[in-house]
Amino acid sequence: MESGYFKCGLPYARIGHGADSFVIFDGLGVENKAPSGMSLRMLKFAFKSYLEDYSVFLVTRKPRLPIGYTTRDMSRDYARMIEDEFSSPADIMGLSTGGEIAQYFAADYPHLVKCLVLASTAYKVGEEGKQLLKSWKEWAFQNRWTDVHVSSAVMYHGKFGRFMFRVLMRWFGRKLAGAPDDPSDYIKTIEADICHDASGHLGNIEVPTLVIGGANDVFYPEPLIRKTAEMISNAKLILYQNVGHKYPAKIKKKFDDDVLSFLRG
Repeated sequence: MESGYFKCGLPYARIGHGADSFVIFDGLGVENKAPSGMSLRMLKFAFKSYLEDYSVFLVTRKPRLPIGYTTRDMSRDYARMIEDEFSSPADIMGLSTGGEIAQYFAADYPHLVKCLVLASTAYKVGEEGKQLLKSWKEWAFQNRWTDVHVSSAVMYHGKFGRFMFRVLMRWFGRKLAGAPDDPSDYIKTIEADICHDASGHLGNIEVPTLVIGGANDVFYPEPLIRKTAEMISNAKLILYQNVGHKYPAKIKKKFDDDVLSFLRG
């Protein structure tokens, strides 16, 4: 395992040393920095299913984002990173916000992509998700990070999972999920999330694509996920019923198996 910053400034973590590269565009985080310590060690467990085949690179956005930076602007940073750091096109997976960025990336830079996985994402955020993001943005301004972390329990679909997550975040949220000194990157990324709408560009994606997610996702509800898959030529769609934005362990195992089956196929 290693972590650091690519030449273009994007923070990354590398897990494993497989022959092929699997580059994952990470979701929304409280700050744009390379993982370390416990966070880095947890990634090995999170992506262990892929390590036999791949070197996994988890990459987030660059620090100190400009004001008004869009998801399409962010995709250009990822394109530069792939061109600088990789000798050939890579398999790409975008998670949540990273999936929004990956939509523009695959449409604008198809020569850098072998296969594309859009996970827990859609061509835009749903209305309920936008309202939650607006609350998170306001709380970030007010340094109310415990409220941010506790409210994120809605990403789980089941009542028990939400309850346990709220308890955990109430007591350990700042330690486990973070509380940055400077929330500006978090706020700018949320603004990009709210404005994201790639519906006019998905028709340009021609690489093999898997759209995969939970049917009860608070940010990207089922109709938006289905429409995303419909707008991409020959995209494969997998939806897990009674699953939200975050997956319980038994679904995470199936998710990994489904993603690997797609990539190998």
